[in-house]
Amino acid sequence: MRDLRKAVQSAKSKVAIFGIKLFLLKVVEIAISEILVRIPVRLRKTSVPLKRDRLKVNILSDIIDESQRLYSDSFSLVSNWLDYRYLVFGQWLNFKSDSLINSDIESLNNTLTSEQIRNLKFVFGDCFQLSWDVDVINDYKFSNKSIPYNIAEVKVPWDFGRFLYFPQMAMYSDELDRVGYIFQRDVISFYIKNGKSSSIQWANAMEAGIRLHNLCLTYMILQARGFIFEDGFETLFYSGVKMHRKFIFLNNEFSFAQTSNHFACNILGVVASFYFYPSKFQSWLMRKLFNFEVQRNTHEGLLNEGSTAYHRFTSEIYLSTFFLLSGLSGDNKSDEYGNVKATLTKMFNLVEQIENPLGLHTQSGDADGGFLNWITVPFSNKLQCFTPYDVRSYRSFIEVLGKSVNLSINDVSSNGLNELSDRQIIVFRDSKLFVMINNIRVCSGVFNKTHFHDDHGFVEVFYEDKCLSIDPGMPCYTSDIASRTFFQGASAHYAFQLANKADNPFADIDRAINLITYEEDDYVLTIEVANEKDEVLFQLHYDKPKQEIVKFFKKSNNSKIIFVNYLSKPISLS
Repeated sequence: MRDLRKAVQSAKSKVAIFGIKLFLLKVVEIAISEILVRIPVRLRKTSVPLKRDRLKVNILSDIIDESQRLYSDSFSLVSNWLDYRYLVFGQWLNFKSDSLINSDIESLNNTLTSEQIRNLKFVFGDCFQLSWDVDVINDYKFSNKSIPYNIAEVKVPWDFGRFLYFPQMAMYSDELDRVGYIFQRDVISFYIKNGKSSSIQWANAMEAGIRLHNLCLTYMILQARGFIFEDGFETLFYSGVKMHRKFIFLNNEFSFAQTSNHFACNILGVVASFYFYPSKFQSWLMRKLFNFEVQRNTHEGLLNEGSTAYHRFTSEIYLSTFFLLSGLSGDNKSDEYGNVKATLTKMFNLVEQIENPLGLHTQSGDADGGFLNWITVPFSNKLQCFTPYDVRSYRSFIEVLGKSVNLSINDVSSNGLNELSDRQIIVFRDSKLFVMINNIRVCSGVFNKTHFHDDHGFVEVFYEDKCLSIDPGMPCYTSDIASRTFFQGASAHYAFQLANKADNPFADIDRAINLITYEEDDYVLTIEVANEKDEVLFQLHYDKPKQEIVKFFKKSNNSKIIFVNYLSKPISLS
């Protein structure tokens, strides 16, 4: 439900989902949102803040020192950026447009003085602008915020517009001058094309929040390393921070009836802006909202959205926000603060517990491809591909940031049977066998079924590093009913079950009822999954002393494919 018109059109199905009271509350929320989103936001000149908070230098130094062992520019990010090639969903894509910065930089005259424009034109005028509004894979240019499903993929310009990898390169690269030059070039290009909130880059506050976080971090890290920005750039940068913050406030995605990681990204961006434009009241409010959102969107450390990819992505959002909040003045010793730390620790441990022999976290529910790991470049050495599902990269991220905020990161036991998050995920692991059972349940509180699949009871199995059963996840959002039904529905998990069909690309599906039993003694591990008719879907008997599978039965389509990234081609494991 993205606007009031769509809400009315789908009223019958939404009443069934929310109930009449929550539905009416949701309608009121959307009606208010419809008024606020129509307020245009423009880039306007803002004075450079004379006094502002900064990331603590010792914290930043600790991060850099701790991460020297991590690879940084081995992927040639900087040299590719110079040629206008950017890493988007694991693919190198060229976003160079036909226009030079020189031709349109005068459009920033409401933000910069004529002298500042002349200076930036002299330094960057011969650089090409970037195609911020183009899906370069499908060669489609977005003229407004509407999303043409099955024609173009909106997440291509969105992911490009998040300024991913810039914080890493600012932190580690030996080519600091080149990184700073490219960062300024791209920021100038962004505001030339996106100085008004009518473009596809301003389609929602989540994208604005992630982008603002990465812009602020990159700027602060470059500044801390002694980089000198061109005259006029800082005025433009601070004006952009104000523009982003105003946009997020007007388009915030908070809901009493529904929760998701979108609002977490709203908080993330606003908190990052406090390092330039601090506000005691807003800082207090964001801290309260962050604590509230973390607690209501998780249960025993598991995100309430039915997707392990979204769980990992959201845990990165939460930790980055927690890190930024910890660097600001405020109450960092309250019970709420301690509860958030405990929840984050559980979230991190869960991702490590579901690491399969491929080195990736097991996939249940929607696969998104989003990430906010700004410490490493998420890359799988085993599969030789870029993927945010790589647990080694994730571990480096949580270790570095966790250390900086005194967050204890526990060593996770790798062997035996482990019940996680109130038995919603069950994992068995030894030297030969890896088993993960999806017993994730729908939260009884706020609505959050958007990313669930009909995969309740699915069992992922690796034996002697060979895949016997795996959840392929969902490769993309689409309004193609057949494609979406396959990847969200039971046909991608247990073929003989009936997949539920829905009428929109962000469908809410009813999950199949499965009976899951698992028993372990000194000799045998037994796992069985059945449906409500007692038809056996999956059965495994494992002789632990001999480390041998005694019996294996799986009633499925025998698909053994994974999608390691959003829009990636499937990798066959058969």
